[in-house]
Amino acid sequence: MPISNTPTVIKPELAKRVVARLKSEGTMFPTAMAVTHVMEAIGAEIHSALMEGENVMLLGLGVLTLTTRKSRPGNNPLTGAALTIPAMYTARLKVSISLKRDLKLKMAADEKNAA
Repeated sequence: MPISNTPTVIKPELAKRVVARLKSEGTMFPTAMAVTHVMEAIGAEIHSALMEGENVMLLGLGVLTLTTRKSRPGNNPLTGAALTIPAMYTARLKVSISLKRDLKLKMAADEKNAA
Protein backbone atom coordinates (compact mmCIF):
# COMPACT_ATOMS: atom_id res chain seq x y z
CA MET A 1 0.00 0.00 0.00
CA PRO A 2 1.56 3.34 -0.99
CA ILE A 3 2.18 5.93 1.66
CA SER A 4 -0.07 8.95 1.09
CA ASN A 5 1.52 12.27 0.15
CA THR A 6 4.79 10.55 -0.76
CA PRO A 7 6.76 12.29 -3.51
CA THR A 8 7.43 10.23 -6.62
CA VAL A 9 10.78 10.26 -8.39
CA ILE A 10 10.25 10.38 -12.15
CA LYS A 11 12.75 9.35 -14.82
CA PRO A 12 14.35 12.79 -15.46
CA GLU A 13 14.90 13.33 -11.71
CA LEU A 14 16.30 9.82 -11.32
CA ALA A 15 18.67 10.46 -14.24
CA LYS A 16 19.92 13.66 -12.57
CA ARG A 17 20.49 11.77 -9.33
CA VAL A 18 22.45 9.04 -11.11
CA VAL A 19 24.62 11.64 -12.86
CA ALA A 20 25.30 13.39 -9.55
CA ARG A 21 26.23 10.11 -7.85
CA LEU A 22 28.57 9.06 -10.65
CA LYS A 23 30.24 12.46 -10.68
CA SER A 24 30.68 12.46 -6.88
CA GLU A 25 32.27 9.01 -7.06
CA GLY A 26 34.59 10.22 -9.83
CA THR A 27 33.84 7.14 -11.91
CA MET A 28 32.14 8.71 -14.93
CA PHE A 29 30.93 12.06 -16.17
CA PRO A 30 27.79 11.17 -18.14
CA THR A 31 25.08 13.55 -19.20
CA ALA A 32 21.50 13.27 -17.97
CA MET A 33 20.47 12.40 -21.54
CA ALA A 34 22.95 9.50 -21.69
CA VAL A 35 21.72 8.17 -18.35
CA THR A 36 18.10 8.49 -19.53
CA HIS A 37 18.93 6.42 -22.64
CA VAL A 38 20.56 3.75 -20.47
CA MET A 39 17.54 3.70 -18.14
CA GLU A 40 15.19 3.31 -21.12
CA ALA A 41 17.32 0.47 -22.49
CA ILE A 42 17.32 -1.29 -19.10
CA GLY A 43 13.55 -0.87 -18.86
CA ALA A 44 13.09 -2.31 -22.36
CA GLU A 45 15.27 -5.31 -21.54
CA ILE A 46 13.41 -5.95 -18.27
CA HIS A 47 10.13 -5.74 -20.22
CA SER A 48 11.43 -8.20 -22.84
CA ALA A 49 12.70 -10.64 -20.21
CA LEU A 50 9.37 -10.64 -18.36
CA MET A 51 7.46 -11.09 -21.63
CA GLU A 52 9.60 -14.19 -22.28
CA GLY A 53 8.80 -15.54 -18.81
CA GLU A 54 12.27 -14.88 -17.38
CA ASN A 55 12.97 -13.58 -13.88
CA VAL A 56 15.02 -10.39 -13.57
CA MET A 57 17.41 -10.15 -10.61
CA LEU A 58 18.42 -6.62 -9.64
CA LEU A 59 21.09 -6.91 -6.95
CA GLY A 60 20.31 -4.77 -3.93
CA LEU A 61 16.73 -4.22 -5.10
CA GLY A 62 15.11 -7.61 -5.61
CA VAL A 63 13.82 -10.07 -8.18
CA LEU A 64 11.07 -9.28 -10.70
CA THR A 65 8.99 -12.33 -11.56
CA LEU A 66 6.00 -12.93 -13.79
CA THR A 67 3.01 -14.23 -11.81
CA THR A 68 -0.57 -15.16 -12.70
CA ARG A 69 -3.62 -13.67 -11.02
CA LYS A 70 -6.67 -15.93 -11.09
CA SER A 71 -9.98 -14.68 -12.41
CA ARG A 72 -12.22 -13.49 -9.63
CA PRO A 73 -15.65 -11.96 -9.06
CA GLY A 74 -15.93 -8.20 -8.82
CA ASN A 75 -18.34 -5.30 -9.14
CA ASN A 76 -18.56 -2.44 -11.60
CA PRO A 77 -17.87 0.60 -9.39
CA LEU A 78 -20.26 2.81 -11.37
CA THR A 79 -23.27 0.53 -11.67
CA GLY A 80 -22.62 -2.05 -8.94
CA ALA A 81 -23.26 -4.82 -11.47
CA ALA A 82 -21.49 -8.11 -10.80
CA LEU A 83 -18.76 -9.08 -13.24
CA THR A 84 -15.82 -11.44 -13.55
CA ILE A 85 -12.36 -9.91 -13.49
CA PRO A 86 -10.35 -12.01 -15.98
CA ALA A 87 -7.14 -13.86 -15.14
CA MET A 88 -4.02 -11.88 -16.00
CA TYR A 89 -0.26 -11.85 -15.79
CA THR A 90 1.41 -9.35 -13.50
CA ALA A 91 4.96 -8.53 -12.46
CA ARG A 92 5.92 -9.02 -8.82
CA LEU A 93 8.97 -7.61 -7.03
CA LYS A 94 10.40 -9.77 -4.27
CA VAL A 95 12.45 -7.27 -2.28
CA SER A 96 16.09 -8.13 -1.50
CA ILE A 97 17.15 -8.92 2.05
CA SER A 98 19.35 -5.82 2.26
CA LEU A 99 16.54 -3.49 1.11
CA LYS A 100 14.07 -5.17 3.46
CA ARG A 101 16.52 -4.67 6.36
CA ASP A 102 17.05 -1.00 5.47
CA LEU A 103 13.29 -0.41 5.23
CA LYS A 104 12.80 -1.96 8.67
CA LEU A 105 15.46 0.36 10.08
CA LYS A 106 13.78 3.35 8.44
CA MET A 107 10.40 2.34 9.87
CA ALA A 108 11.87 2.01 13.36
CA ALA A 109 13.57 5.43 13.06
CA ASP A 110 10.35 7.04 11.75
CA GLU A 111 8.31 5.53 14.60
CA LYS A 112 10.89 6.73 17.13
CA ASN A 113 10.81 10.27 15.67
CA ALA A 114 7.00 10.30 15.67
CA ALA A 115 6.80 9.35 19.34
